[in-house]
Amino acid sequence: MKIPATMVVGRTAVCGTGHLQLVQLTCQRPDGRTHVWSAVERPRGIRDVVVAYPVTLERKVILIEQFRPPVGTRVLELPAGLCDRPGEAFEDAACRELEEETGYVGSVVQTVPPSAESSGSLVSRLHLFLIGVTEQRSPQRDAAEEFMAPLVWEFPLDDLAAALLRYHAQYPKNLIDPKILTGRDWWRYFEGGGT
Repeated sequence: MKIPATMVVGRTAVCGTGHLQLVQLTCQRPDGRTHVWSAVERPRGIRDVVVAYPVTLERKVILIEQFRPPVGTRVLELPAGLCDRPGEAFEDAACRELEEETGYVGSVVQTVPPSAESSGSLVSRLHLFLIGVTEQRSPQRDAAEEFMAPLVWEFPLDDLAAALLRYHAQYPKNLIDPKILTGRDWWRYFEGGGT
């Protein structure tokens, strides 16, 4: 089956703040038909988000729980952030975010293929890195991160789904980011000899 090549041919800013902007993207197919799609992007051309999937030598996954205003509750998630420093490699940004948010230090052991952060609404790519943790220091959070009252958790990699269900039973109003289990699947794949 041949799928028509569609491409973005125009971009119009609608409104925004210093952190996010609503844009309308004009898409066009080879036959000339167009469609306008609304999306959200970050200013200054920041398109890349890095996510750390940190695992200790004791096979514990390091997670962070913090208040997230857009959903109005606390969320258990992976350490993550923007790749917004000029010239910084994605791998380095992921390790930096891990250390800043949790205090854990490590190095990338595997890179996962990029994905969409939210393909229907955000203009961004998500880069997930599996990181072997080597030590723990004090977190270096900025004021906005500290305001969200973050807590650092360790969950067992080998019993992760059950541990997340226990967490949910104890904190039913909190949300759990599904990338936690996605990262576990990638970890198992590469650990099992996948290349």
